[in-house]
Formats: sequence, structure tokens, C-alpha cells
Amino acid sequence: FTSPGASAESLRVSLARGLSHAEAPADFEAEGEEVEMESCWAARAELLDAIYSGDLQNPIMIAGLLALETARISGRLDELRPADAPWPARAVVAAPPSSALPSRCSPTARSTSNLSALPLSQ
Repeated sequence: FTSPGASAESLRVSLARGLSHAEAPADFEAEGEEVEMESCWAARAELLDAIYSGDLQNPIMIAGLLALETARISGRLDELRPADAPWPARAVVAAPPSSALPSRCSPTARSTSNLSALPLSQ
């Protein structure tokens, strides 16, 4: 969970392997925040340096990179769960109806998202 106690948002970080550059489809048009997004390849070590220097501050990317580094150093890359593994966090019981909550409480927002990690590179 990304915000324990504040929401039940859960996400899954996947390690993508064997990626290569591909052009965007001819009919693709970036919209909204995508217009200013950049895409680039970065070495794992360079990204770790950016975490430690404070230059990389996206908490989801940091969690994914540090989990990758832990698995790599401990020799457990082959033990990472597949992308289609069961996802117990998605089965979290829905918030009770508003009428069942104390007046000072409001229903907790629940959402899920997926994030694909950068390719494993030295």
C-alpha cells in the first residue's frame, strides 16, 4: 500500500526484461501530462545514484528500484513473482457504507495502478 492508513491504494511493480526501442504508433497523440513526458534509457547504477543523491524522488520508482537491487544482490531475481501472480491487496474488503462510519470518518478511496519498471541494465 502506498499510503498505509490513509488509503487502500495498491500497485504492482513489474520487472520488464528484453525490452528494445519501438516507435510510437502513427496514430498516437500525447495528451495532457503526456505531452511533456520524456522517455529515456538509464542504467540501474545511475538510477540508484539518483536515489541516494535525492535527485530521484518518485516513491514508487524508488521502491521498485530498491526492491530490484535487493533481489539482485541477494541472488533472488529468479524468485520474483510473475506479473500474473495473485494480487491479494486487490481483494481488500471494500469500505463500509458511509452510514456505518462514525461521523468524523469518510470512506477511504481505493484504487490500483500498475507500473512497469525499466529494463535491468548495468
